[in-house]
Amino acid sequence: MKQIVANQKVKIPEGLTVHVKSRLITVKGPRGVLKRNFKHLAVDIRMVNPRLLKVEKWFGSKKELAAVRTVCSHVENMIKGVTKGFQYKMRAVYAHFPINCVTTENNSVIEIRNFLGEKYIRRVKMATGVTVINSPKQKDELIIEGNSLEDVSRSAALIQQSTTVKNKDIRKFLDGQIKSYSGPVVAQIWFKVLQKSRNTLGILRDSASPYILYSFHVLDKPKKDAHVKCVLASKGAGPAISCLRKVREKRPRSLILLHHDNASPHTTNKTKSFLTSEREKLATYPAFRPDLKPCDFFILPKIKDLIRGLTSIGPEEALIAFDQHVQNMHSDQWFSCFQKWF
Repeated sequence: MKQIVANQKVKIPEGLTVHVKSRLITVKGPRGVLKRNFKHLAVDIRMVNPRLLKVEKWFGSKKELAAVRTVCSHVENMIKGVTKGFQYKMRAVYAHFPINCVTTENNSVIEIRNFLGEKYIRRVKMATGVTVINSPKQKDELIIEGNSLEDVSRSAALIQQSTTVKNKDIRKFLDGQIKSYSGPVVAQIWFKVLQKSRNTLGILRDSASPYILYSFHVLDKPKKDAHVKCVLASKGAGPAISCLRKVREKRPRSLILLHHDNASPHTTNKTKSFLTSEREKLATYPAFRPDLKPCDFFILPKIKDLIRGLTSIGPEEALIAFDQHVQNMHSDQWFSCFQKWF
């Protein structure tokens, strides 16, 4: 028995323009324009409104119904491409002969030299709209960026295939290019300038989970973010309570687990009794743990003295300068409560 109709919808974020005509989808965003043709699929694609795209399939078989989700996934990747972009990182692996990678023609062609000591120069041309550069921070690393996920991944595959070992035992000859990272471009460095205030939030480069969110100014209102949900109440607990009530409305039967830094205001009897009445449970952690209280780094007077005066540069440069000061500090300069995490 066939299913009568199957459909899925894709929400279009603000600031993007999506146009559909004869199953040809065009997505325009801050990073550029992407087009994709789905005329080979027997599905109906239409715009319900400027913020919603709908894909339908009537009386389809099992394989034909799977095409509905396929089209939606491609459109979502196009949306990510024109907003964030895609990035692949590849590392050159060698045992004896160092692999030399040189980019030419405005970073659209890469030349791979001295692979296994060979004199032959391997030239790989990137797809249209894809660039490749040598990483400024990591040795023997290539960074491939572009808006189209298919073009970026295909270009990375061409680089990897150009350095395959032939006529030798691949268990012994392990030289070549391997992929070390794939994802959006903003995963390498991310920062956000909050509107209606001078506050700046940021996550350091190559930070691992749990993410540490840094604030350059005191937040007077609760701010939410896709990576870290953080509430800093500088004038009482009003914003934090209102935020918890909103969570309670969405999950009335779930127990809220609050992580705190074991400071004295969080462990008083009055605080515990109030949270018990609101069906919240406390989970204590060592005092001033940095991944739970992002502003703890700014409590340290030594770091504050190092970053003081960096007001004439932008948010990205300030984040990089802060990262450098933190990495350059000697371990003896840290307080004893920070030594376990650094």
